[in-house]
Amino acid sequence: MRFFRFIIIFLFLPISTSAFAEICDGPKFSVFGLERTDLEWFRDYLQLDLKRTWSEEQRELIRKKLMTTDIFTAVEIADKNISPDQCEINITVIEKWTRIPVVRGAYGGGTPLLILGGYETNAFGRLLAMGGEIRRYGRMAPGAFFFFKSPRAWRGRGLWGGELWLDRRRRDFFDDEGVVYGHANSESWTAKMQILYPLTSDQSSGWQYGMQAQLSRESPATFLLEENYRGHLDTAPGDLEISSKAGFGGVVGPMLAYDNLTVEGLNYAGVKSRASIGVSRGANSSGRFYEAELYGFSRHPHDINLAARLFAARTSEHTIGAVYYLGGFDSIRGLPDGVHYGNNIAYGNFEARVVAARFKYAHVQPAMFIDTGASWMSGQSAERQRETSVGGGVRISVPQIYRFVIRFDYGVSIGHTKSRGVSIGLNQFFQPYKLVF
Repeated sequence: MRFFRFIIIFLFLPISTSAFAEICDGPKFSVFGLERTDLEWFRDYLQLDLKRTWSEEQRELIRKKLMTTDIFTAVEIADKNISPDQCEINITVIEKWTRIPVVRGAYGGGTPLLILGGYETNAFGRLLAMGGEIRRYGRMAPGAFFFFKSPRAWRGRGLWGGELWLDRRRRDFFDDEGVVYGHANSESWTAKMQILYPLTSDQSSGWQYGMQAQLSRESPATFLLEENYRGHLDTAPGDLEISSKAGFGGVVGPMLAYDNLTVEGLNYAGVKSRASIGVSRGANSSGRFYEAELYGFSRHPHDINLAARLFAARTSEHTIGAVYYLGGFDSIRGLPDGVHYGNNIAYGNFEARVVAARFKYAHVQPAMFIDTGASWMSGQSAERQRETSVGGGVRISVPQIYRFVIRFDYGVSIGHTKSRGVSIGLNQFFQPYKLVF
């Protein structure tokens, strides 16, 4: 029914013609199609009341800005001159469904993940995201996380938000042949906060600055050997702190970011990056913390989208819950989850995607990828821990629902560890506008 209302509105909207001047003064704006989105917020987000002129360039900038929020299925802008010094602008949108119950599974590197929860990504009609999940890895007891976030704050030029995590994981440890020889069950509570504010008043600038803070509590953990292991290792990793006592850790520091990303359905364009440096403090160690991440996207004819991500980080902590793990869910596809670990990590992902089909309730996007990276403890050789995988997959999105993308990937390792595996999840493998940090 909403779709037919949208069509009827357009039949009566003034249609742009070649007679429309490239620039007009005194534009008058009208907005159609808002049902759950607050009109006051909408006008402020676009700064409609401050616009004194109107041009074709502004039309495209507004359309891209609205589509990048990803809470609208379609945006159409019609305009006409109503006098020599004034024009009439009609903005018509179709909203997505943004209140999403979440019942799903994910699979990466041999570990199943079951999730039950719910999101609201346009809370109060003001592009606020909130919600929570119950998450269970394998046979572990369920964990959870809750969040409240403004992912496009300050008229799309910043963000702020917070999260609370209860993470329960089984961490497997692998020998040089990629065989599991032992494991430790970890449990931690983590509270996170992040804020990024526009660096300049220039509306076209994508630079942001801010800070992040994190406080965590790790429960006691015990290392156990695998009963059927027949290799040469028989003790816990000596470079990790697997403590029988609870411990606290934290990170705090400034951030610098850049964001000129635009989103239209499954296609992305532009750059999004962030870098932070700070102080980390664990139960038995303290020092500096570094983290940097870069997303780059390029759109090409015939719905071809090239995508890349680079991530690098270092922490002084050595606890099982603070170090970085490579493989499986979110770094190198086709590898066992956590095949390598370390307080240093660096990896990259590259994908070539193309939207092969568009149906009313589904868009289909095949993808080819290559992932490479390493995770290592300070003093170790990063090259010995480096892994690479190649593969392909498909994404199926429902355009009427906020970022609802089902992803299937199959990766084959061509690095040190010989393995292959399926990665199944919601949204793209690397998602620059993910709800969580």
